[in-house]
Amino acid sequence: MIRKTLFCISLSLALLVLNGCQPGTLFGRKSGRAAYVARLEESGLSETAMGRQWLTAGARALEQPLSITLPFKSRGFFHPAKPAAYCYSFSVKAGRGLTITLLPQQDSGALLFTELLAAAEDGNEPALLATADSSGRISYVAEKEEQLFLRVQPELLAAASFELTIVSGPSLAFPVKGGAAGDIGSKWGVDRDGGKRRHEGVDIFGRRGTPLVAVADGVVNRVQETRLGGKVVWLRPQDRPISVYYAHLDSQFVSRGQEVKKGEVLGLMGNTGNARTTPPHLHFGIYTNGGAIDPLAFIEPVVSKPPAWTGDLGLANRPVRTTRKVLLSQAMSGG
Repeated sequence: MIRKTLFCISLSLALLVLNGCQPGTLFGRKSGRAAYVARLEESGLSETAMGRQWLTAGARALEQPLSITLPFKSRGFFHPAKPAAYCYSFSVKAGRGLTITLLPQQDSGALLFTELLAAAEDGNEPALLATADSSGRISYVAEKEEQLFLRVQPELLAAASFELTIVSGPSLAFPVKGGAAGDIGSKWGVDRDGGKRRHEGVDIFGRRGTPLVAVADGVVNRVQETRLGGKVVWLRPQDRPISVYYAHLDSQFVSRGQEVKKGEVLGLMGNTGNARTTPPHLHFGIYTNGGAIDPLAFIEPVVSKPPAWTGDLGLANRPVRTTRKVLLSQAMSGG
């Protein structure tokens, strides 16, 4: 039965190629999964048994994702006669940048559709956020705390194996030149003025006169001197819905409306404003339309990488016996 189905679908694919599809463009090789599904429907292949199984596998994977924590690394395999899809679910903090890499482990030439989606809200379908580029990479910045899905599915009738890596790191540069995570002292939410207010940022300590740098390309939208912040600089990063606040500067080197590049010096560390009785430090804050948010995840210079892979991909799709405890994940099939 499987051989008969495979023969019928292979014949349909061959007819499509003979009817004018150019090499490498069948089903829109560079168009993504949505375009591929549209072509399946146009050709009628979505109504075949294998086509229905492929579509069902993609939907079922989103309904039953494997919950993971970051960083994450795994390998997977797809059998050509068993339409399937993998889906991984994970949370990410506001301000973290994701780098997702999916690398084919065999040069089969098969398409691997890799999609990053936001979890559904109010009964809606998951929203597509990004798809892998030609190198199998997705870069994404979370502007809010999110629950995300990553779905991986090959084209119909494809045998494919892959290695998936997901890492997260800061989406902004560290604002103190030469600084490190250990220089961060007072953090978000700590009491101020005897509990009358809370700390709306983080304090990064260093020597007076240490250069303070732009955390991203952007435009300086305010340069002021205020009672609390002393000498301050506000920066609006390019293409980001946030404003960045530098306070207690000893000197300001920029002016309102000035365009700056990431790493460009904005001023020098000091203790102006209400920090006159404290050691020199930078008060660093991030603001959205809803007010101040915890900036730590945006700048904390920690990138956790998964351990090196030690498994044998040659065992893929083969029965094995082991006496060790192992974590198993399974692709969702359409059967």
